Amino acid sequence: MNNELFQLLSNAQNGDKKATEKLYLKFSKLIKKFGKIVKSEEAETDIIIFFLEFIKKVNLKKLENKSSGEIVNYIYISLQNYTFSLIKQSLKKKIDESNIIADQIYHDNYDRFELTDSLNSLKKLSKIQKQIILDIYLYNYKISEIAKLLKTSCTHFIIYF
Repeated sequence: MNNELFQLLSNAQNGDKKATEKLYLKFSKLIKKFGKIVKSEEAETDIIIFFLEFIKKVNLKKLENKSSGEIVNYIYISLQNYTFSLIKQSLKKKIDESNIIADQIYHDNYDRFELTDSLNSLKKLSKIQKQIILDIYLYNYKISEIAKLLKTSCTHFIIYF
């Protein structure tokens, strides 16, 4: 079967730059269209890179007896699927960024409240209780290590609180 598209793919896989260029030109409008759908600056470039890698990796044995229309459809669906994955990544990134901003606003306000509340609570503690908190949270001591320093057991350690 004389299939020009299959022959271009085969030649491109064998390093023929003109065949690769012809394939790109054949699908460039589709690539631009999908790039606009994603709505990010680098989307079209990402799709072009995917397309060029796809050309190199496509299994020609599966396409050998396919018509040009079937091969075009196969490439179209592959580009479409990759575009959908870019859209998902973009949406996930936007959601993550908005969650980070929302968390930051919440934590900034909560931290201010908690810090004031914590400072007031710390003032009420005894000297030994303050030292234990410093040892645990600032110096990363384990309770068993602090108990040894205080020359007491872990169960008696709780008495300090």
